[in-house]
Amino acid sequence: MADIFISYASEDRSRAETIAKALEDQGWSVWWDRTIPPGKTFDQVIEEAITTASCVVVLWSKKSIKSDWVKEESTIGKKRKILVPAKIESIEPPIGFSMIQTADLTDWKAETSHAGFQKLLSAISDLVVHPPLDAQPEDRKPSLLRRMLLLYLPGSRKGWILHVPFYILFGLIILLWFVVLMAAVINKYDPPPRYDIPMLTFIFISVLAFILLISLQRFASEVGHIESKEE
Repeated sequence: MADIFISYASEDRSRAETIAKALEDQGWSVWWDRTIPPGKTFDQVIEEAITTASCVVVLWSKKSIKSDWVKEESTIGKKRKILVPAKIESIEPPIGFSMIQTADLTDWKAETSHAGFQKLLSAISDLVVHPPLDAQPEDRKPSLLRRMLLLYLPGSRKGWILHVPFYILFGLIILLWFVVLMAAVINKYDPPPRYDIPMLTFIFISVLAFILLISLQRFASEVGHIESKEE
């Protein structure tokens, strides 16, 4: 099931949807759309979703503080010690919930840098097994090439020092073949050894591969730089 269960009043649905999408953008799965599938009751669906969630986010508003459903869902989250309150209007939480630290989203405009939203993310991170972006849904995972660039190429956040031996070995191989080629030219083999053509082909491919690797390295550096800015 979903990582996060959002409890809200039906009148606040549009605000709940915005918050849910913002949390999904962080890599979490979110249960918020209360559409009941055929063959199930509202109680069954809610109970299954809230008891399997790792975190219950309640959105306090003028309507939700008067909703028995919202207070019941919040009580379940509180009992499980996974409740993360956030207020979307300037109100005081109901009795029994005012002692829990609440993220203030009253003036939140969907910006990730908002102090209240950052507080909400921090509280969720303490409860959900994986942190944001580390365990994304399959359709949100970076491509294989992107992951290779970020994890294995110099210039990425993993550091370039681990890759120095690879570059040294690569350079020695090219140097060795170059020495062999020069020896063949200096000694003026006639006819040239049969391995000249494959050797030249190998050197040509090696040089192209090296140029490509350097290009990928620079690209990885740019990607790592962009990602560090995003964090």
